[in-house]
Amino acid sequence: MMMEKWITRSVALLCAGGSSALLWIFGAFLALPWREKRMPSVDTGEVQVLGVALIVGLAVLWGALHLLALADRASNPLAYRAGCALLLATSLGAIGGGIAWAAARLA
Repeated sequence: MMMEKWITRSVALLCAGGSSALLWIFGAFLALPWREKRMPSVDTGEVQVLGVALIVGLAVLWGALHLLALADRASNPLAYRAGCALLLATSLGAIGGGIAWAAARLA
C-alpha cells in the first residue's frame, strides 16, 4: 500500500515536470507579442502555439493534481494541500521563467 502511494506520487511528479515545461514554453512564446504590445493582434499561428502550450500544460497540471489527490487527499490532507500550493507556485514560476528567458534574448 505504501509503495503504491510513492509510485502515484512519482508519476504525479513526472506530470508536474511536463506541465512546467509546457507552461515555460507558453511564457517564452508569450514574451514577443507582449513586449511588442501587439497582444490583441497576434496572428493565428501564434494563437495556436500559445493555445496548445497553455491548454495542454493546464491539462497535464490537472492530471498531476488528480494523481496527488489519489495518493494523499484522504490519508494526508496537509501534504495534499502543500503539494497543490507548491505545484501552483512552480507553474506560475515556469511561466514567469519563460517570459524572463525570452525577454533577455530579445533585449
